[in-house]
Amino acid sequence: MKKTIGSFTIFALLSACSLSHKIAKQAKLSLLNDTIGRHAHIGISVFEPSTGKYWYQHDADKYYVPASNTKLFTLYAGMRYLGDSIPGLKVFYQNGTAFVLPTGDPTFLHPEYRQQRVFEFLRNIQEPIKFLKSNWKEQALGRGWAWDDYNSDDMIERSPFPIYNNLIRWTQVNDKSDRMSNEGILVFSEPEISWKVKFSEDTSSRVFRVTRGQA
Repeated sequence: MKKTIGSFTIFALLSACSLSHKIAKQAKLSLLNDTIGRHAHIGISVFEPSTGKYWYQHDADKYYVPASNTKLFTLYAGMRYLGDSIPGLKVFYQNGTAFVLPTGDPTFLHPEYRQQRVFEFLRNIQEPIKFLKSNWKEQALGRGWAWDDYNSDDMIERSPFPIYNNLIRWTQVNDKSDRMSNEGILVFSEPEISWKVKFSEDTSSRVFRVTRGQA
């Protein structure tokens, strides 16, 4: 019996070494020695949770800006564990007041979500409403925020209670029949608010853009 176990142990070690060697060889051929990847910042870590073993690592201890493929794992984890719904609010009543604790639900008044259960719930509350943010421990801008992307609509600031996805959508319409507008050009926002913004000087639809101005 001891001889059999010893043989199995040696075989397992050889198999593990062989697998690690194959992964290392494939990484070099497909990525590390590639003409593009040769000068790139690349880190590789292949980990097996069931055994707690790292099969292969290359510069795995270095810090990198997460690549977009990280979003795939985030999406998978969300779809697997969050289900089709998430808590929109936490509410408790005390002394005639409704205390609302936001949960960071990004769908509140989001134009792509027609069903607004949280909005309907809040509208039907008879008591005075007070919003709390004691559970909010983050900042609006995360670490590594790229300031040159400050005006990009995919760089949304974080908040404990996002409204309209924390975005304002500006629209330009060329309407020559409207004599009240400037040269027939209409600009409106969703939601319609009077925040200070700066428009591009060229108002043609091809280059129309809005940048944040100082409040």
